[in-house]
Amino acid sequence: REEIVFDRVCPDGSGFTWVDVTVTVQDAIDDAIDRARRAVPQPSLDLSPAPEAGGIVNLGMWLALERQEPVTVRAEAGPHWAEASVTLASTTWDMGNGDVVDCDGPGTPIVDSDTVEQGPCGYTYRQSSPDDDPYTMSVTATWEVAYVSSGGSGSAGTIDRTLTVDYDVDEIQTVGISN
Repeated sequence: REEIVFDRVCPDGSGFTWVDVTVTVQDAIDDAIDRARRAVPQPSLDLSPAPEAGGIVNLGMWLALERQEPVTVRAEAGPHWAEASVTLASTTWDMGNGDVVDCDGPGTPIVDSDTVEQGPCGYTYRQSSPDDDPYTMSVTATWEVAYVSSGGSGSAGTIDRTLTVDYDVDEIQTVGISN
């Protein structure tokens, strides 16, 4: 086995690093992609109405995740380097009643809390959840993985993260009385 030594000078540590000369640019790419995939966060909801409040039949929902910044990770091995980035591409909402909503990016957070219309990435339940048995809603965030390296660039597919919550939907009925 043949190795060469590099003098590494970094903000988080300096020193000599021995590198196996059989390391390739593909090794750096694989390492960066693996570390970037592990850094992808779980989805964090920005729904309206929120799960704690629950939904109302015929009241429009706004489906969104909290802002999800892209994640970029760099790997280096001797003369080889690679940066892998993961970017939130889409969200898929399983409403727990058999309906599914697909949205670009993280969805759309509500802009006017007085609106009863559903958002551009939204949904409206048409019937309540069974008593003492809320819908099991889930959202799957799909992240695209891409890389650039000292040997080129490309796509490395996608990675999904899913979050599941209970969502109770009630029906409210009113009686109108004329003057």
